[in-house]
Amino acid sequence: MELRWHPITGPAGPGEPDALFVAGREAARMVERLNGTWFALLRYPGRESVMRDCTDYATGRAGIEAWARRHQHALEADAHRRNLEWLAAQTWRGEEAVRARAALAALR
Repeated sequence: MELRWHPITGPAGPGEPDALFVAGREAARMVERLNGTWFALLRYPGRESVMRDCTDYATGRAGIEAWARRHQHALEADAHRRNLEWLAAQTWRGEEAVRARAALAALR
């Protein structure tokens, strides 16, 4: 599994690397409140996002990475499925879109 920290706008975006991407999809991010405290926003597949208060930025990042490692399989499977859904909708891609639709059908 590849864990990468990027700005919340994506790998090519500006800003601090506060979002953790797993298999190319954002899985969690650190958010700073107006009063200077931090919380982690965890995006577990198929559920609503969960907020967790953090004592500071460094421990929040470490907690997010530990959470991502515990849920590695589900996060990667969700990223793979979402990528196939996107590709299957690209009908102009021809055979590639057909293969993506077949792979989606096999997942269901």
